[in-house]
Amino acid sequence: MESLVQSESQPQPYADDASLLTPNSFVQVFDVDFDGLYKFPNGLDDIRKERVQGFLIRNVMPAAFCQEVVDRLERKDIEFLELSFQKTYGAQLLGRPVDMSVTLEQYFQESRQFRDACRALFKGGPDYEGRIEEVCRRIGGGRSVQVPPARTPEEGSYTSATIRVLPPGGQIGVHCGNEAMHRKTYDHLNTMIENIDQISYFLTLNPPEGGGELVIFSLRYDQIDSTMMNKEGNRCFVDNIIDRYQKVAVRPRRGDLLIFDGGRYFHLVSHVQGAKTRWTIGGFMGFGRDDKSLYYWS
Repeated sequence: MESLVQSESQPQPYADDASLLTPNSFVQVFDVDFDGLYKFPNGLDDIRKERVQGFLIRNVMPAAFCQEVVDRLERKDIEFLELSFQKTYGAQLLGRPVDMSVTLEQYFQESRQFRDACRALFKGGPDYEGRIEEVCRRIGGGRSVQVPPARTPEEGSYTSATIRVLPPGGQIGVHCGNEAMHRKTYDHLNTMIENIDQISYFLTLNPPEGGGELVIFSLRYDQIDSTMMNKEGNRCFVDNIIDRYQKVAVRPRRGDLLIFDGGRYFHLVSHVQGAKTRWTIGGFMGFGRDDKSLYYWS
C-alpha cells in the first residue's frame, strides 16, 4: 500500500490564514479550531522536525460536556487511582504514568483499570480516546494511531492518559519530556517509538480562575550537560538557571487541546490562583520506529 506520509521534500501546506498564537517568539504555536486542522495535515511531523513547536486546538471537546466530566470527578463518581506529585507541587494525579511506576507489571495492571474508568468518565459525550485519535489522524500524515501495546497480549496495553489535578496554589515544576525517556520503565516503550522527541499534550477540562498557564522556556534539553543531571542521566536540575531564559505562557480554555514540543523545551505549569481547581487530562505522543505509526500514552 502506498504510504500517505508526506515526504521531506514536499512543501508544508499551511494556509495563509493560519493563526500564530505566539508571534515574535522563540516557539511557533498555532491557534486552530478542531474543524480547521486540515490546514496542518502533517502537524505532528512538523513538531518532530522542528518546523513548529505546537498547536492549541480549540473546541476538541464541548465545553458543557467538559463541565459534566469535572462534576463527575469532583463527586468521585468513578474510582481512579490517586497519586501525588512531589509535596512542593501541591498537585495530584489520577492514574499512574509509566515513569512513576516501579515495575511494568504494576503499570499494565493499573492501565487497564484507568482506561475502563476513563471510558465511564466520558460516557454520554465524545469518547476521550476516540477524540485524541481523531486529532492525531487529522495532523498525523496518514499514520495509524494507537495506544502502545504491552509486552504480551495478556498484559494489555499502556495507559492512554493520566488526569492532572492542581488545586488552588498547586503547580508543576520545570521539566522536559526527553529526560523521562531515559528511565528504566521506558525500556520497552523505547523499542517501539523513536527516542528523538517526546511530544506532550493535554486537554483542559477546567481552567483555573487565574494562573495555571503552561509556561514554555527557551532552554532546551540538548543544552543540558552532565553537571545538570542526576547520575542516571534521567532527571535534570535547572531551577537555578531557568529564569535566565525567555518564556511564553499559553492558557487553554475549557475543551481546548494543547499539543507541544515538551520533549525538547523545558516547561512548567504556574501556580493556580483563585478558588477553582485546574483539571486536565493528557500524556505524550511519539512516532513509531517504522514511521508509519503514532503512539500516545502516559
